[in-house]
Amino acid sequence: MAVTRTPAEATTDEHRRDYTLELFVRSLAPAGARPEQEGVVDRIEALQRAGRIAASTVTIWGGGIAPGSAFAGTEPGRTILETVEEFTDWASANDLRFPSAFEERECTSIAGDDCQGVIAFPLMCLATRENGELRCVAPWSNDALTHTIHDCLDELADEDGPTVHDWDSDEDPV
Repeated sequence: MAVTRTPAEATTDEHRRDYTLELFVRSLAPAGARPEQEGVVDRIEALQRAGRIAASTVTIWGGGIAPGSAFAGTEPGRTILETVEEFTDWASANDLRFPSAFEERECTSIAGDDCQGVIAFPLMCLATRENGELRCVAPWSNDALTHTIHDCLDELADEDGPTVHDWDSDEDPV
């Protein structure tokens, strides 16, 4: 399920680029995660009202997907797998990784049933696009640091500061 938000009136300022944000949240996240998820939605809406981003979407998904399952062959399943592939390709091109997310893992079954590999989703992730091109997926990490969703949102709110969204994929992100 995706919700798209586009401002009724576009705000123009000299710092704003055509940024769009895509927030992905796990539907059955632990109770303690819900206030943070809602806080991120509030921050995104504030950025949009301020004209710092052009549009945003919120996609609610589950805890993961089994690529070999019947669900993966459906239109929503294919869309999810394409999104995961785009995110992992971006991370690979930038020598980054996603902490505890988007890796295929073997599942275990208490009943002893056969289990398929499952790609686990993070509690929340944020994709930033500029003019439709993927510029950042957070949270990410490398050997030196972890870049959070809040770091991305802070950079978009900062009218004067540098932004990781200015990287070319062959540049060092640190």
